[in-house]
Amino acid sequence: MREQYIDLMEKALSAYSDEHILRYFAEVREKGLTEHGFPRLTANIGILASHGRRQDLIPIFREMMDFCCNQIPKVKAANDFSVREIICCLRELDRSGIIAQETLDRWKKELSAIDPWKCYTVTAKAPEDPVKNWALFTAVSEFFRQQYGLCESEDFIDLQIASQLKWFDENGMYKDNAHSEIHQPLVYDLVARGLFCLLLHFGYRGKYYDAIDAHLKKAGLLSLQMQSVTGELPYGGRSNQFPHNEAWLASLMEFEANRYAREGDKDLSAVFKAGAVRALASVEEWLHKTPIRHVKNRFPTETKYGCEDYAYFDKYMITTASFLYTGYLMCDEALPAAQHPV
Repeated sequence: MREQYIDLMEKALSAYSDEHILRYFAEVREKGLTEHGFPRLTANIGILASHGRRQDLIPIFREMMDFCCNQIPKVKAANDFSVREIICCLRELDRSGIIAQETLDRWKKELSAIDPWKCYTVTAKAPEDPVKNWALFTAVSEFFRQQYGLCESEDFIDLQIASQLKWFDENGMYKDNAHSEIHQPLVYDLVARGLFCLLLHFGYRGKYYDAIDAHLKKAGLLSLQMQSVTGELPYGGRSNQFPHNEAWLASLMEFEANRYAREGDKDLSAVFKAGAVRALASVEEWLHKTPIRHVKNRFPTETKYGCEDYAYFDKYMITTASFLYTGYLMCDEALPAAQHPV
């Protein structure tokens, strides 16, 4: 199943022609780094190349990575979202050996220069600050940088996490109220919980571990009940109709399958694993439409039907690959999936 995650990452990347990648890079070089779509694209190319895929893109990838590692510490460009992904790319490159060590060391040195207070767009200065999920992305990015040995940011990470815990409700779900207290998009609950899953899966055992884990366990069971027979999330709120949502759902299901396997509940672990299989099948179905779309409808892509202004192709198409990679990271192939989950 891990290989299926990589296969679908490659399928998502195939939506970008070589000409598109070169044109996108030229635009970013001219205008500078302004958002996280380009670093995400860069990271996913590197991850796939490390798995023996898209080797033809390695030359341009080196240039793209040079640009990202040089620019990220210098500008606020939604780095909250992309530093984790660039670090994951570096870890894969370290493992695969496809890039010279001298080059890797240079990229690491550049990223070790990040000042979290200056690099990230949204940071909590105190636990009571009313910041939302951007600060959680920031915490996860900095945690991955710390895990990779590029910084010591434990206090910063815990502060960002502390600012997020108040947004959990009695069901363990994360409340995103970007518009009002009534507007609680289900997608944004899932994204936040998925980020907390990444923190715990990769070893966060700070002072908020128990609180986070309790919320995840409670809401994980609720997500299992809400998943449709087609593997999809319930609709609702902004950003709700993109294939990347089910990629993120698969990641959460993988995390919970691992949890119950550790606890000795093989039956419930298998049910969550089946949920991951269903979510992944939903992503696969949409990625095999022609042409590939970053939104789940059949309207011509140029109409942008069903897309918010900020949810444009270059940001959200590659997001599908990014979220698939989180599923790959948390997937334990030794765990069976229930054949007839209830």
